[in-house]
Order: sequence, then C-alpha cells, then structure tokens
Amino acid sequence: MAFNPDLATADIWKIQSLTTQGEVNRQKAQVSWPHSQPGSTYVAVIGAMYDPGVWEKLVNMTMYTTQQGLKCWMEEIWPARASVIPMVDVAGMRDLAVRRALDGGFEFVLLVDSDTLPEMDLLLKLLAHEAPIVAPFIAEPGVSRMLGDPPLQLNTGLQRARWICASFTLFRTSVFNCPGVSFKAGDIGDDLFWRNLWHFGHRPYVDTNESLKLTRGPGRPGALKWKQRWERLEKMYNRSTEKHDRMPIDPNSPHIHEGVYAPFIIGSQNGSSNKV
Repeated sequence: MAFNPDLATADIWKIQSLTTQGEVNRQKAQVSWPHSQPGSTYVAVIGAMYDPGVWEKLVNMTMYTTQQGLKCWMEEIWPARASVIPMVDVAGMRDLAVRRALDGGFEFVLLVDSDTLPEMDLLLKLLAHEAPIVAPFIAEPGVSRMLGDPPLQLNTGLQRARWICASFTLFRTSVFNCPGVSFKAGDIGDDLFWRNLWHFGHRPYVDTNESLKLTRGPGRPGALKWKQRWERLEKMYNRSTEKHDRMPIDPNSPHIHEGVYAPFIIGSQNGSSNKV
C-alpha cells in the first residue's frame, strides 16, 4: 500500500497540527462527548404505582422527546432491597436512578414521581435551558403556592430557588460527581440535599413559565400521628401488590395492547403487532 502522509499523521503520531486536509477531515469525523450524546436523558420513574393517567403522560413525553432526535430512555426504578417497604426508600431509589444514568453515559437524568402529569413537550422545554438543575413550577393541587422555597410566582421566567420539590426535576448527571451529594445522605423531605449542592456552587432553578399538574397533594408524614403513619404504609404496601395502572386516559384509544396503553405498538384484530 502506498504511503499516505495524511493517514500517517492522523493514525500514528496523533499530531493535531491540522496542516493537512486528512487531519482536518479526521478531526471533524471524530468529535466526541463525555457522555452518550448532547441532551441524552434518562427518565427515571420512581416506582410504578402510577396514579390514573400518569403512565400515558410519561410515555408520550419520552416518545416525543425521542422523536425530536434526542436519546431518551425511560425506566422504572424499584427499591434496591426487596425487603424494603414500598415507597419508603424513595431517597435510595433516586440515588439508584442517578447511578444508572451515570453508568449509561447520559448527560441528564430526569427524576419523576408517579403522581405527575407532564405535557409531552415539557422535558424538551427544560432541556432548552441547559441548566445543571431545573424543574417546572409545581404547585399543590387546589393551592396556588409553589412546592419549594422561596414561593415563586407563576409566569415570571427562570428563577433561582433554595430548594424545590424533586417530583419532576432535571439534573445534569455531572452534578452528582460532587463528593457526598446524594438523596440518601440528605434524606427525603430535608433540604440537606440541596445544601450539599450549594457547597459546590449548584442551586436549583424553576421555569415558572411551565407548570406541572399533580394528581394529588404531597404526603406529609411528619404531620401524621403514629397510627395514621402506619395506616398510610399499609395502604401503600397493599397498593404495590396490585396491577399497576397503565390504562389509557381515553378508554377508546386505539393505542391499547393487552389492556395497556402502548402507542409504540399497534395491535391488529388478528393479534399481530407492528412497531411504529
């Protein structure tokens, strides 16, 4: 094979002088990123005890984001230990989601609870900010007050916050490379998690122009009496053993496969299916 000076420079010596056209072409072709690709997002659903309509909303949002050319995966996160009472170890499940996102090389991780009803373009709108931590305006159903501090006003743009509700929060995965930053370390419902991030120059932002609907108000175990807390745990445990609600919002939706809302599968009358 004839000697090719372009390949010799690019493949053997790795000299980036860009003095030949071969080097220039190779440089353009080998652009890499420290993650799978820009904007890649791991949608981590904490548990699978979906309130009615939540499954469809999350699936549609994930699919819509993917259709815009971004790598977007959705996965349900379960407690790391089977003996843990369901939904008690929320902090541990969130940490597990972060580890999976980091291991998968995703640039972002979206932590989602099973009582959220996002519009299909909400994730794209949050990604557009390219912020390390950003969430939509989340207000308790029936109450105009934002879940977080300070209480921001709706439709006032992108605003800084001390702490926010983590029910639907987009993180750049590199944020969790900061030592000692984990949900387990701060425990759920405590602002210690956010304080740890402040030490490394990170703070959450809220896009007050984008509001997120919840199916129910947040549970406040601290405000419950001892008996009420146990009754709540018993209810959650019993619910976790039931069939998860993956039904469509519209019972007449054509995107149903074996009783499950599945827009990525079209079931025909003869039982066959086609991916779309």
